[in-house]
Amino acid sequence: MNEHYSRTFQEHGATPQGVDWGADQEKVDARHRQMAKVFLEDDLGGISILDIGCGYGAFCQHLRGLGKGNVVYAGIDVSEPMLAEARKICPEGEFLVGDFMSHNF
Repeated sequence: MNEHYSRTFQEHGATPQGVDWGADQEKVDARHRQMAKVFLEDDLGGISILDIGCGYGAFCQHLRGLGKGNVVYAGIDVSEPMLAEARKICPEGEFLVGDFMSHNF
């Protein structure tokens, strides 16, 4: 997985194609809206999110765009180059490299 995603990220950068989600930004936005529906209707005070397979931090960026900067956000991914970009895009987040199954969350 690391080789695949490192290759797609190197080829396409911090874009949906870079995380192998395709080129249709509207589909990516719809995916983020659906993921956010799970909790965005509630008061988010004190909520934390662990984004497994966070890629370059697009979901963190999406939440910030919704004005949900009070969410404690952590992401994990196998690709360090993607996480380096995630740290730039979402500096308030915490990002870990590795397989989420090897961490005790």
